Amino acid sequence: MKIYFFRKMWALLGLFIIFSVPYSPVYAKQTSTFSVDNKPATKDTTANNKPATKDTTANNKPATKTTDSHKKSSRPSGFLTKISGSDGGFDPNKPIDFSVVMGPYYSPEVSLGLAFAAVGLYQPDVQSQLSSLVLQGVGSINGSFAVIINNKIFLNANSRQFYVDLKGLSMDVVYYGKGFQENVKDDNLVEYHTKEFTFTPTWKERVYGDIFAGLGADITYSKATEFTQYNKSVVDIKPLQEPSFSVGPSALINYDSRDNVLSATKGLFLEYNISWYDDSIGSDKNFTLQTFHYNQYASVNKTDVVAWQFIGQFTTGDVPWDRMPSIGGVGNLRGYNSGRYQDAQLMTTQVEYRLHLFGRHGMAFWFGVGAIADKISKFNTDELLPNGGLGYRYLIKKNVNMRFDVGYGRNGPGVYLSVNEAF
Repeated sequence: MKIYFFRKMWALLGLFIIFSVPYSPVYAKQTSTFSVDNKPATKDTTANNKPATKDTTANNKPATKTTDSHKKSSRPSGFLTKISGSDGGFDPNKPIDFSVVMGPYYSPEVSLGLAFAAVGLYQPDVQSQLSSLVLQGVGSINGSFAVIINNKIFLNANSRQFYVDLKGLSMDVVYYGKGFQENVKDDNLVEYHTKEFTFTPTWKERVYGDIFAGLGADITYSKATEFTQYNKSVVDIKPLQEPSFSVGPSALINYDSRDNVLSATKGLFLEYNISWYDDSIGSDKNFTLQTFHYNQYASVNKTDVVAWQFIGQFTTGDVPWDRMPSIGGVGNLRGYNSGRYQDAQLMTTQVEYRLHLFGRHGMAFWFGVGAIADKISKFNTDELLPNGGLGYRYLIKKNVNMRFDVGYGRNGPGVYLSVNEAF
């Protein structure tokens, strides 16, 4: 079984390189601190916080015709690079500089499929870092599909930030009950089909220095159908048999000194976010969700990056089945089926080394661990969920990587194709 999986993994990696990596020779002159992890030009200030000065590489001022990174005529490139726009840079003369890539996709949730990504960079404020519009989609051989839209807008020298996240999906997923003792047993597998729509806008304003405060909202609708529960499964699926609608406001405060939101190479990100869901404003259930984020980044040898992260999600109240904190997916302990390990409280941590190989190519290696529990006081070191993996990186636009990750968890591997770093 393992031999079959790794053969599939290398086959997918080969197809990914062939179909979704346009040929392009190395651009040594693109920027003096170029790496696959998108280290910005040396005089670029912290892109989230301070006004940029003197940088002409699209994070701050429009590039002139003599800037190497925007001088299209000086960029040798292949046919696929030209038609896809995946040139590794940014053209400030375009309203939105788009790249489109596609390739094979595999994850434990949706099996084998085809994924695409359209990445657009634009700069409504020349004193701010690049804004981004990312459209991702996947369709699989089992009939699952998903469309995800992420828009990040930076204004007023990065002092004003507006994020909009949209997700719509119809896919086969798994359920192993609630809590580690149920989740860890393979016999508790329940398969079902879910349709979900999520809309999450967030507005942030600089308060002082690198400190931001913000308001947002979350609207999520989920409906589960087509259940398959096997004879040995003892989990209760009644909570899943009712559609779930959650709506609520959120408030946050953070400290953000990252040099770039899309692909940080240095800096610190700390955030506390609380969301309230109440039936008085239309939510089916009354509950709260508190989320803590701690991300830190450090440059190594001028080209590589080491990054580490801690996430805590803590809920109170009557949490619906689709809003339960869950381990797994494309960013949180890659390798675990999203939704397999879930409970009212969650903590995860991971460390990742991002290695620049050459030109626009790189790799990443990570390991991490997570835990779930019904109450904070019941976290147990005997119920830890270890995780590790490696991935390939290819720079498709300035500060935007396409990534191919292979993660391994307690119950097996997972393969992921996505845009931007996991954190």
